[in-house]
Amino acid sequence: MKKLYGTLLLILFFSFLSFGVSFAQETKIGVIDVKEIVNECKYGQQIMQKLQNRYDELRAKLQKMVKKLQDLKKEIDTKSSLWSKDVKEKKQKEYEDLLKKIKQLQQESEIQMQEYQQKLLQPLFKKLEKVLKDYAEKNGYDLIIEKKQPGIYYVSNKIDLTSEMIKLLDEMYEKEKGNE
Repeated sequence: MKKLYGTLLLILFFSFLSFGVSFAQETKIGVIDVKEIVNECKYGQQIMQKLQNRYDELRAKLQKMVKKLQDLKKEIDTKSSLWSKDVKEKKQKEYEDLLKKIKQLQQESEIQMQEYQQKLLQPLFKKLEKVLKDYAEKNGYDLIIEKKQPGIYYVSNKIDLTSEMIKLLDEMYEKEKGNE
C-alpha cells in the first residue's frame, strides 16, 4: 500500500512538473515597479507635489505649536521659583494640555496624510490598471506582476515593463491635459 501511494505521488509530481514546464514556455509574463511608475510619471509627480504641499502645511502648524510649547517650558524653568503654587500648577497644566494637543495633532495629521494620499493615488491606480490591461491584451501578456513583491528574487530587464507604463501614462496625462 505504501509502495502504491509513493508511486502515485511520484507520477503526480512528474506530471505537474512537466505541466509547469510547458505552461511556463507558453505564458508571457511582464513585471512593473509600481513605486517607480508613481514617482516618475507625470500624474504621480503632480500627486507627490500635492502631498508635499499638504505635508508642509501640517508640519508648519505642528512646528508653531512645538515652538509655543518650548517657550512655555523655558518660562516654567526660568520663572517657576518666583511663582506661587497656584501659578505653577496653572502653568504646568497649560504645558501638559499643549503637549496633549501636539500629540493629538500629530496623530490626526498622520491619518489625514494617509487618507489624502489614498484619495489622490486611487485614480492613478485605476488609470494604471486600465493602461496595464490594454497593454497586456494588445501585446499578448498572460501575467503582469509587481517586481518588488516578496518571493521575487530576480527579474530580467527583458520583461520589465515599467518604462513603457510610465510612457503610456504620460501620453494619457498629456491627452487629458489637452482636453481641459
